[in-house]
Amino acid sequence: MTPLPLELTRLAGVRYLDNGRDAASGLDCWGFYREARRALGLSVPPPNLIGERSLRDRAFREGMSSPEWRREDHPGRGMLALFRTPLGHHCGLMLDGVAFAHLSRQGLRVSDLGDPRWARIHIGVYDYVPQP
Repeated sequence: MTPLPLELTRLAGVRYLDNGRDAASGLDCWGFYREARRALGLSVPPPNLIGERSLRDRAFREGMSSPEWRREDHPGRGMLALFRTPLGHHCGLMLDGVAFAHLSRQGLRVSDLGDPRWARIHIGVYDYVPQP
């Protein structure tokens, strides 16, 4: 299993909070993704890509088709791993070509795209490329 990068260890104790966007009070999976990219020194997508749970499906569908998001066949560090769960979408930060870090009610975890639990609900991997 791929270890959590040193830059992300400060996020290991962050609690899960629905719609959380601040590490001090709590993060959801999208808030974690943004904070993890910041910690890695990568550009950070806007906080409002997703909001309330009822808006997430539409936001992910529309957001992932915008020019800022490029679907990738070869996952790499910092890219977004996107999943469709029974409760809606879930996302994580790719650590390498197969491992991703993600935050949920169970805490911060490192998982593998090849794990059947994740492989069956995996939508794709996207790279955030800010537009000028």
